Amino acid sequence: MLQPMLSMKKNILGEMELGVVSPETPTKARLPKGMKFAKVFRYIGATAPKSNADFSLYGNAKRGKIHITFEGVDNSGTTKLYAYYYACYESNKGELGQPSTIVSAGIVF
Repeated sequence: MLQPMLSMKKNILGEMELGVVSPETPTKARLPKGMKFAKVFRYIGATAPKSNADFSLYGNAKRGKIHITFEGVDNSGTTKLYAYYYACYESNKGELGQPSTIVSAGIVF
């Protein structure tokens, strides 16, 4: 099963936008045949996660993009927070594919 390609499209005050595309058709926003979703997982912290088990599902990309917000994220500390993401395809049979490369960026509060 293919790994999606994940990229940071926008990182502005309180939000990010990620692009999720297939390596077979990187200029198109469609899912590969047999895939139902491109699931995006997120981890927020001052340091990188130790494993993919530290991530939680954020949502499904739609038309090659996913819009991320940071409502409910505690930014009261003095430590810089980073958001880390990976994506994987879910097949029509409900099977998850291989995770993409992790993409990260500092959160702008």
